[in-house]
Amino acid sequence: MERQMSAFEIRFAPRENAAQDPIERAAGADLSIFVGDLCLTELEDRLAQTVRPTVRASAYRLAYWFARGTRRSLQPLPTPGCRGLQ
Repeated sequence: MERQMSAFEIRFAPRENAAQDPIERAAGADLSIFVGDLCLTELEDRLAQTVRPTVRASAYRLAYWFARGTRRSLQPLPTPGCRGLQ
């Protein structure tokens, strides 16, 4: 039986913010992450009394986090007996 993977999708809309760092100011966004039809970033905004599918975050920091994780996943695992596993 063949198993089909759900689509993974990151959506973003640029958003102005008041950060002092120019990179953070330029990278502000409303981000949403979906797996198939399931929204992983849906949250309740109690101040506005709404539920929204986005989080307000830095697209730069998200990209950096993904890049670090990808780099680590491509590194070989330590061999048994090496110092890191003792």
